[in-house]
Amino acid sequence: MSNATRLADGSGARGAGSAVSALRIGIVIPAYNESRNLGPLLDFLRSYELASAQRPLSRAIWVAGSGSTDASPAIARDYARRWSAVRVRDTGRREGLLLALDGLLQLAEGDLILRMDADVRLTPEGLDALIARIRGGEFGIVGGRIVPAASPSVWVRHLSRAEYDLHHRVSLQRPKTTVVQLFRRSPVSLRPDAGVEDQELQDQVVERCGPAGYVPQAVVTVVPPANLRDFLFQRIRTIEHLKAHRARGYGPVPTDSLRSVGAALLGSVRAREVGPLDLAAFFVVESWARVATAYHRLRGRARTFQWEPIADTKQPVWTIASSPANTRPSEDPVPMLAR
Repeated sequence: MSNATRLADGSGARGAGSAVSALRIGIVIPAYNESRNLGPLLDFLRSYELASAQRPLSRAIWVAGSGSTDASPAIARDYARRWSAVRVRDTGRREGLLLALDGLLQLAEGDLILRMDADVRLTPEGLDALIARIRGGEFGIVGGRIVPAASPSVWVRHLSRAEYDLHHRVSLQRPKTTVVQLFRRSPVSLRPDAGVEDQELQDQVVERCGPAGYVPQAVVTVVPPANLRDFLFQRIRTIEHLKAHRARGYGPVPTDSLRSVGAALLGSVRAREVGPLDLAAFFVVESWARVATAYHRLRGRARTFQWEPIADTKQPVWTIASSPANTRPSEDPVPMLAR
């Protein structure tokens, strides 16, 4: 019996005549301007079902591409015609990530809910590991280890590696779920002005269903920016979101301080997992972002650093090419340290 089968039914071998209830999973995918990644992601989810054909698995997949200026809604609708598990939510206008995600969560059906960004890559083994951990009964929500794909920029490669190593080390002590979140079904309502949606979703599920769990064996691949300028823009955007997050009554995100950043990175340096160059580069960019944010707010030009499509040049996750392709961004294309 395959590992996938054992994870599904919670046991090893069963008698041939044993009845096993279906595992019902609702999958929600915000997919604003994700035409390059949405089809391959749905292909993965379908092939995962075929690879696990020996276990009963019932799913409903909701996709939201409202307001997209590319073919994302058409791709979702075409898939829905060919695969009954796929359903489309399209309001005809761009809602923003939190409204779109909240709408999807209200529609999601299943014992477990899987929230996925469209521009990430998760392996069948990683998804199996997430399911196994949450079905063990200890956790209410689980997430995997985020790792960056290659960037054309050497500096961004260093920075992204340091950043996600930091995310990993923080999560070992205080689990943080992001971009791929598997959790027990629970009523969830996201405030559309929260800014840091992964943290808010985690907080609500933890309150109702149990603690968060970190599954480093479940590797989730994300695409970092293509150049240092875009990395800086993302840091600025993250800082703004964190401040808005606190101003609207939420608690501080656990990594939102230079003290915690420094402690985690210094620990990585001591373990020789992150070099001194990574540490120095991370703090240089962090300082640039904070100074630029404060300066432009003082000058009344905070909108300069709002996220715009021109600031996102990345490779599509599912088609790794020798050179980056220009794509329009998802609502929040790269999960940052704050999340």
